[in-house]
Amino acid sequence: MLDIHGYTQFCMDSRKNLSMMHTLDWSINHEIANISTRCHAVSQRERGDEIVVVAASATDALMVTLCIIDYFGKTNVVDDPAVPTKRTGPAEALPVFKITAGITGGNTQSPLIITEKGNLSGFLLNSGARLQTRANELSPKDSRVMVAKQVYMSYLKENEKDKCLLFRANKVYFLDTGQIEFKGVQIPTCEAIFRDSDRYKEKFSEELTKLFGTIQNKLWEQRIFIDMMELLAKSVQVMPPFTVIPPKPINRMQTITNESFIQICRTAIRAYITDEDYNTAVETLRSIIGILEQVPQYERLLMDYLRGVTDKYEMLLGYYNETIEKEIEARSNVIFQGNYFKAWNAAKNAVNVYEKLKAMGRKSPEVPKKKALWFNLIKQYTDKMEFVLHSGKK
Repeated sequence: MLDIHGYTQFCMDSRKNLSMMHTLDWSINHEIANISTRCHAVSQRERGDEIVVVAASATDALMVTLCIIDYFGKTNVVDDPAVPTKRTGPAEALPVFKITAGITGGNTQSPLIITEKGNLSGFLLNSGARLQTRANELSPKDSRVMVAKQVYMSYLKENEKDKCLLFRANKVYFLDTGQIEFKGVQIPTCEAIFRDSDRYKEKFSEELTKLFGTIQNKLWEQRIFIDMMELLAKSVQVMPPFTVIPPKPINRMQTITNESFIQICRTAIRAYITDEDYNTAVETLRSIIGILEQVPQYERLLMDYLRGVTDKYEMLLGYYNETIEKEIEARSNVIFQGNYFKAWNAAKNAVNVYEKLKAMGRKSPEVPKKKALWFNLIKQYTDKMEFVLHSGKK
């Protein structure tokens, strides 16, 4: 399943120039169909910007996908004289389009249903669409190909003896991207990396696979935190240099570079393992998200796992703090000696009194124009109050 990025915007921009829309239609229905045929595959346009391609092998499926990406993106990844991907005729005037794709199949247990009208349906098609959607989530502005791990295994098996052009030239690297859930089924996935600029991901694949294993084994006590930090450190070590200003200083650092980011990861591990300072460790996780959100084109897959891991540890930290505060209260006379114990009791009482006084103040009629203040704040933050239910692609 392939999706054309920017199709809706292209239609909007071309509403006064219908010949461009006709040209794109012609390209999909004729040139993409011709490319598919040369790759021993069959393509069919679906719902405007989607293309369904069926091939008899993983090699052909990958080949036709990359050729279609070459055609729309005006690139030359495949570079096979037998499958020309250069645009011809009026299609040369079309803009560059990015493509996201999901490839699945290779499992005889998954049926492909053909309806009376000749349409394809069933779990196989739906899982391909789910992989394409995941590719779109990871790369909303660039081309990306996600494949089921079964496709990757089939590709390796098909090329054990007779190696195809892609295999011989090492055009594609498959990065293990973990599992996604679809209708209660876990689908192991890979990213088919075909751009040289993305091959740096190969250098942190070992750390990424290690994290997948510890998450699958639910090793939350230590390993998941450590493996997450080591993965993040490795990723910034091998990616292009960056300099960002964090929302607030971290470890007294006003600016963060690749090297200082690695130091933050090491500090977080020390806080978690050596100091048993779980508050600082988890707060550092949240701070790291703020840093990486500013790093241009930082790998979205790693951000997804970082946010997921951080959410779980933050939830745990809430329970931890509730429990440890009870322990501190029970042992306060031992923990705090002399004047510190007096200060502890005074602070407790002061906090309780302060909160009660604030609540009293909020209800007091002596505070004027509370409704006006409330309504003025709504007007002031109108842009942040917008609420729209969203479904599907943005």
